[in-house]
Amino acid sequence: MVPAEVTEALSRGREALAVGDWDAARSAFEAALGAAPSALGGLVTEGRRTMAKASRETASEHVASEGFEGHYGEIGPYTVGWETYTADADMTPLFAGLPDDRCQCDNWGYVFEGKVVFH
Repeated sequence: MVPAEVTEALSRGREALAVGDWDAARSAFEAALGAAPSALGGLVTEGRRTMAKASRETASEHVASEGFEGHYGEIGPYTVGWETYTADADMTPLFAGLPDDRCQCDNWGYVFEGKVVFH
């Protein structure tokens, strides 16, 4: 759970960006990082911020099934994952019953080889 002071500072930063107030945005985002750097995935060591990191090898959860291998970990409020598909798969049945029968999470990623098709 992200602390309220971090959420509020991030909101102020987004509002400042929306009106082009870059200095206010920077101050708000720095306040968010200073309020709870570990909640946002960063570490503070002697006043310096260090980028959080994760890898397939350091992931805390590993899942494997026919045609699929996944490695997952947490960085602040985000779940990060490395997935490998060796066969075509229709994931539609996994989301049945959710609103609009769709995944409700934001998903960002890169495809390094092959293609991914969403309908």
